[in-house]
Amino acid sequence: MQDKGGIFKTLVLITLLSGSTPLFACPDMQGTYKVEEGETQLYLQKDGAENYKVLLDIPTYPLMAKTASPITDKDRKESFYQMPLPDCTLHIERLGYLMPFTKGTIYHLHFDSQDYEKAINTDYVLRYNNTPRGIAAMSRTSNSLPDKAIAEFNKK
Repeated sequence: MQDKGGIFKTLVLITLLSGSTPLFACPDMQGTYKVEEGETQLYLQKDGAENYKVLLDIPTYPLMAKTASPITDKDRKESFYQMPLPDCTLHIERLGYLMPFTKGTIYHLHFDSQDYEKAINTDYVLRYNNTPRGIAAMSRTSNSLPDKAIAEFNKK
């Protein structure tokens, strides 16, 4: 007969292996992000438990408001690009996907019988909808938001 500690360890192991409990939670993505090679910025503000309000700040254009939500397991596996999206990816409406990325690695993509790769030196990638080469390396520059973003979010 097993002792109570052994039974507990066995139950924990079964729960972890069954996948019924997530091994980790996604980090809070609220903050300011900047395109690696440019002045474009992306502001994310938490909107409820999982969703975000988004502002895209492109120089010489007005701020563009959008929403973002975490992708589902189904979305992750059925990616348009035939490559599963990583855990903790946010889908930004009518824009694309903000994805965590391992800094210093190569971004690989196979699309329409062509291979595409690019060295990424940031912790995030913004992959635009429906364009295989439409990616931008993104750096999270702050966990906070600038005053202009806060003022715009408060209008909505």
